[in-house]
Amino acid sequence: MLGNHRSRLGLISAVVMIALVALAAVAVVTQRGDLGASANEPQTKEPPASLGIDPTKGTCPKAEPGKLPPDALAGATEAALEQVPSVFGDVEANEGAYASSASRGGNHMITKGLGCSKLLRDRSVTVNLIFPKMLPSASLSQHTVFVARFEGDYWVWGTGH
Repeated sequence: MLGNHRSRLGLISAVVMIALVALAAVAVVTQRGDLGASANEPQTKEPPASLGIDPTKGTCPKAEPGKLPPDALAGATEAALEQVPSVFGDVEANEGAYASSASRGGNHMITKGLGCSKLLRDRSVTVNLIFPKMLPSASLSQHTVFVARFEGDYWVWGTGH
């Protein structure tokens, strides 16, 4: 009788294990499917109004920027490219935009041209973008954006040319 009980317990354990593995597999497939769908959809997110950011107006943000981490160039460049539609308009000419360079702080256009604070200048990344579909005009194909971290996220807060 004890042997029969052990075999039933073993069978129940095996069924439970198979069910758990199946549930875990379904969860992984579902998660990957959700991520894949959202990665293919264009996401134009806007900064919170409390930050006072409007890169199309040429004004300084109201919020104080956070310190830049060591990998700021990568994060700011990625944000600049993701925000191209919301900054420059969702037009065909913006397709294929890429960054030609990025640098941390020190762009005097931020303090002298836009009249923003030295803190904002020092905590911003300047990203130079190229729009290949505008190549007939070299000056129209190049734009500069200023990116800073606000509340943990990178936002394009200003543009230059």
